[in-house]
Amino acid sequence: MSLQGVESAQGGFSRFARFATSTFGALANALLIVFLGLHLVADPALYRRGLLKLIPERARE
Repeated sequence: MSLQGVESAQGGFSRFARFATSTFGALANALLIVFLGLHLVADPALYRRGLLKLIPERARE
């Protein structure tokens, strides 16, 4: 295999690695969003109380 063939193969692998990495990252982000959304839907009052604790009582409406 010539040097040009090796460089071409490395370039192809590099493109595949970038594609695989970005695809895996997108899937992981989507799963994280779904997971967090399900937790929020399961008990929204819990998260609302937690957020309200971050705001001083005199500033709440």
